[in-house]
Amino acid sequence: MAAPNFISGERLAIYRKLFLLNRSFDFILQRLNELNETQLFNQPQMKEMGGLTLELQAEVNFRLLQALYPVEQEEWQLYGRIRNARTRRMQTPVRISRKKPAQK
Repeated sequence: MAAPNFISGERLAIYRKLFLLNRSFDFILQRLNELNETQLFNQPQMKEMGGLTLELQAEVNFRLLQALYPVEQEEWQLYGRIRNARTRRMQTPVRISRKKPAQK
């Protein structure tokens, strides 16, 4: 199955949502650290919850980015072919025909 094609704006929206998701995990970790600083909660449990949050974040990122890999790879190959064709075209010697000046 071919990877879906995304226009630039669609790609931006997807990566923005991934950013927001990761920022949310960061907010969770910040709040856990702030709560931990109050000394009201069991310190080992708070540390464990932070670790579980980081583990979940890593798994979510891994699974979502794994789905994006074929899309990015296909576009990289496509635009790489375009760049290669341009490079070949630019390296082809240009023949310049010189006209003899008109004699008077």
